[in-house]
Amino acid sequence: MKKVLSVILTVLMVTCILPTVSADVDGYYTYSIENGEATIEKVGKGISGDIIIPSELGGAPVTKIYDYAFNDCTMLESIFIPASVTTIRGCPFKNCNNLANITVENGNPNYHSAGNCLIETATGTLLAGANNSVIPDDNSVTSIANSAFYGRNSIKSITIPDGVTSIEKYAFWQCKELTDVNIPNSVTCIGAYSFSGCNKLANISIPDNVTDVGSYAFYDTEWLQNQADGVVYIGKVAYVNKGVCDETVHIKDGTVMISPQALENCTELVNLFIPNSVTTISSYAFAGCSNLTNIALHKSVNFVGICAFGSYSNLNVWYSGKEKDKDNIVFDRLDHMNNYDFINANWNYYKLGDVDTDNIIGGPDALAALQVSVGKKEITFGQTAAADVDGNGVIESTDALLILQFAVDKIDKFPAE
Repeated sequence: MKKVLSVILTVLMVTCILPTVSADVDGYYTYSIENGEATIEKVGKGISGDIIIPSELGGAPVTKIYDYAFNDCTMLESIFIPASVTTIRGCPFKNCNNLANITVENGNPNYHSAGNCLIETATGTLLAGANNSVIPDDNSVTSIANSAFYGRNSIKSITIPDGVTSIEKYAFWQCKELTDVNIPNSVTCIGAYSFSGCNKLANISIPDNVTDVGSYAFYDTEWLQNQADGVVYIGKVAYVNKGVCDETVHIKDGTVMISPQALENCTELVNLFIPNSVTTISSYAFAGCSNLTNIALHKSVNFVGICAFGSYSNLNVWYSGKEKDKDNIVFDRLDHMNNYDFINANWNYYKLGDVDTDNIIGGPDALAALQVSVGKKEITFGQTAAADVDGNGVIESTDALLILQFAVDKIDKFPAE
């Protein structure tokens, strides 16, 4: 009992000694003061027009603006950020539909403005844009942050300059008047929901070297509606299946990533060929594909996201690597709800080039591959996986030639190995 009282007394003493931080209100601003510095935590949604953020609140300099502080301030038209503000967290002006101008006071050590864009100087991150923004093309911007242009309803076109490498999630979410976007070759990553809800967005130039696309990045856009049915590719990413899925899908050679939820709920899918260029299979990529039975997979795959293949008890995986190679695959989560059925599926470690499964790679294997390539022969899923020695997911005459070259010792390894 004495011990318990002693602990309680200690807690009370520490509580009394520690400084407390309480929120105060000054007009539209809810703020707190700690260590002699003021933080703007929240701004009333009724704030409107041209606003100069105060450099001082409660007698303390304003140095911080919290995440979502101006969230949904739909009547805000312009914002002036004083030099005293040295920390801006997250998405400061999310869904400020009518924000047209952004200015940072000269002399701010951490942030500057250019082209009506708020930019973190050291990192080159464009934290917030406005309806009148022109992203500077002087290499001062390297990434467009989460929700930077979220809900800017008057933007009609945007050019992202060379030097930008990533467009983060929700960057242009619900920019409903946006019709044209130019994305430079430097961009490799397009985040989830980044252009989702831009329903007038029809013209997009997307570079071939994009290697990472998040889920729903172009959902509800005219551009996506205009794509042909089947798997839609963005750069080197299998982004989504549009329309009714085929029973057999060959992911395109050169693809490095299968996007989250790319073929989710494609109940028609039975046979899946994944080329040896693919390294990442993202979360829920094939979840809900209840009839998926056969998967051809290469050891190039090194990451499998949460519930990538759902939960199926009848899954057969045809794997060109060895069992020790399978152990190198990193699973985001592995339990009875996530990828358990995939990792415990019927794994078949086939021998590349051994089309007739006699454990010898020779002329008959090359002939079989050639006959398949011209439609003269039908073989099983496992034999097809073995015949695909270049790993592009399709049986062609080049596979037959490679098998023949291997058989006569002209090559000692297949491209898919």
